[in-house]
Amino acid sequence: MSLKNSKYFELIKQNIETFRLNLNNYSILLPASPKEPALLAVIAAMAGAKNIYVKTNKISVKDNIAKTATELGFENIKCVDNITRDLFSEINIVVKGGEIDNIDGAFLNQLNKKSVITLFPENLDFTDTENIDLEAFNKEKASVIGIDPEDKNLNLYKYFSHILLKRCYEAGLDVYKSRLLLVGHGSLLASSLQLLKAAGAIVYSYNIQASIDQAFLLKRLPELDAIIVMDYPQTSKQVIGSKGAISISDIVDLCPYAKIIHFSGKLEENSLNLGKIKCLPAEITQNSINLNIQELGKNGLVEIATACIKVADNLIKSRANTMQITDSVVTYKIINKTQPVLLGWDQRGR
Repeated sequence: MSLKNSKYFELIKQNIETFRLNLNNYSILLPASPKEPALLAVIAAMAGAKNIYVKTNKISVKDNIAKTATELGFENIKCVDNITRDLFSEINIVVKGGEIDNIDGAFLNQLNKKSVITLFPENLDFTDTENIDLEAFNKEKASVIGIDPEDKNLNLYKYFSHILLKRCYEAGLDVYKSRLLLVGHGSLLASSLQLLKAAGAIVYSYNIQASIDQAFLLKRLPELDAIIVMDYPQTSKQVIGSKGAISISDIVDLCPYAKIIHFSGKLEENSLNLGKIKCLPAEITQNSINLNIQELGKNGLVEIATACIKVADNLIKSRANTMQITDSVVTYKIINKTQPVLLGWDQRGR
């Protein structure tokens, strides 16, 4: 099925309208998108971008994007193998992700100094600075920004919560009447708690940012079918381990058959293995989210992709003092600044 005749096309139109995304006169450099390679390019084109360059060396991806661009009548979508100095100089927005993965000094020195680099990470961790040379930035360089995960008008944490629910089923849990302990904090903890309770689970929550309540943990551990580790945005605290909120020995002694479902947070992996405690997924990432953008459905993928471009537009307009009272605003953080900048409030009426 072509993108034009798919659910994606309708979702793109809806999200451009919802976010009031207007990219008139912008030149944008972006990667091919997961699942639907032309997605980011089509969002930019439908929002009125002047020139859209897709960085890819993959022949099959180029063919897909060229076919989609022709079908939709977008002559301004072009695939490029390499980024020339002339191309760098005209770019207003760069979307980091996919084959545009490394933001180093050489990249920044060629880039238009007023450009904005927006994150579209494959693991959806908008706090992750991997492959970004922060030391290469100065006041004259472009800015790197990411969606603020705590923006309550985005559905990011709701999508995360549903992925956690799916992982419970993948771990062999019925969810209904299963006894689960959620270890995390903030909005993601609250969203996941609400969803799992609605699915019929018996859910206990433990706020990693609060003082450790050992009596509570010791009372609940023997009942558990699973412990869900979801410390995001990550704190510096260990969740499970010798210095963690929950000790390995307590799990071995009190709930040896409970499964550990890891989403984000620090664990003592070797000790878990020695204690023969089952942890899912089998390979975990300690310093980021154990998630892949491929786990999102069409709704989530289009919404997050559109929001990633919208925050770049917000920052450009904010700097130029051209923001209008009717503009939709998605809060964001400037990654290459010592203090995060959160912009405005949302006016999408959601």
